[in-house]
Amino acid sequence: FYYSPASSHNSSWVIFLEGGGYCIDEEECFARSKKDLGSSSKWESVRSGTGILSADPKINPTFHGFHRVFVKYCDGYFYTSNRDQKYKGLYLRGYRNLKVVLQTLDAMGLRSAKELVLSGCSAGALSTIIHTDYIKNRYPHTKYGAVPISGFFPIHADYTGSTDFLKALMFASKFHNVTGGMPANNCFLTRQKTHTPSLCAFSNFSYAYLDSPIFVINSVLDRYSLDNIWKGDSSCLPHQFSNCNQNQISDLNEWGIDFMHEITNTATWVKKGNGAFLSTCLEHCAVSNDVGFNQISINGTIVSVALTKWWQSNSTDSAKSHTYTPCYLRNSDPHQCNPTCKGIY
Repeated sequence: FYYSPASSHNSSWVIFLEGGGYCIDEEECFARSKKDLGSSSKWESVRSGTGILSADPKINPTFHGFHRVFVKYCDGYFYTSNRDQKYKGLYLRGYRNLKVVLQTLDAMGLRSAKELVLSGCSAGALSTIIHTDYIKNRYPHTKYGAVPISGFFPIHADYTGSTDFLKALMFASKFHNVTGGMPANNCFLTRQKTHTPSLCAFSNFSYAYLDSPIFVINSVLDRYSLDNIWKGDSSCLPHQFSNCNQNQISDLNEWGIDFMHEITNTATWVKKGNGAFLSTCLEHCAVSNDVGFNQISINGTIVSVALTKWWQSNSTDSAKSHTYTPCYLRNSDPHQCNPTCKGIY
């Protein structure tokens, strides 16, 4: 991991989990182990923080002075893999890696933290959702919150009706032995005897069972989800949907409606102390960068400001008071209904 100490003697921390897709079988994971997401041999010695990890108070006024940690993503399956068997000398033990990272940070002061934010983007955000209750329970006397960025992936067929993407993830969940890598996940604890516990590696399943305070940052038209799950209307996606026809706009709005149904049809969505910022920007992880963090807004509130309001609020605040919901794409040009998405990718 990369670590930057607090700018003053405080005990506030933000831990950010790196994303980067996944691998579904032995051959894929072995190939991945030779690259940046599977080997530390070519990591940079120094890394600059952006967005919620930025040290610039103008960019990140709330969290710039925290102890800031960027955790590299090594296991290829959301820090949940926990296999005893090895393949070509390769171990898949992301959960154990995460535990050791936390133990190391404990010795550096995390154990006595007064504030702790867990965040991440993409696979790192999904990992945040999966592991947030484990980390909350690990630091019971700490003000704690989870901030997943671009990590809510709908369970949805593609435009042809195929569910191959979901089938691949189900196969990968068993291959990585994820049920051995999320022991404090409430979804897993609830479903392990009566349902399919490996489904808890899906963001909407784990989200529905969360105990931790959470502020979800996502686009309902997330670029990764549209490219890899929906797979339709790809020709019109660039430039914030400017080349889409009315049928394509209808498809995309229906996708957004389905996204909202999945996330809002849970107790977590309305639980006191929670919140969400859901835009229509065609982007993936843009909020983890400086520009997106301070540009994308909903009804006049920039995402970084919305996050600050949530973090500094009372945990008894209604979720509605910290929830920002998306607009619908327009049939006429410009189709993008949120002008602050301009230039965001």
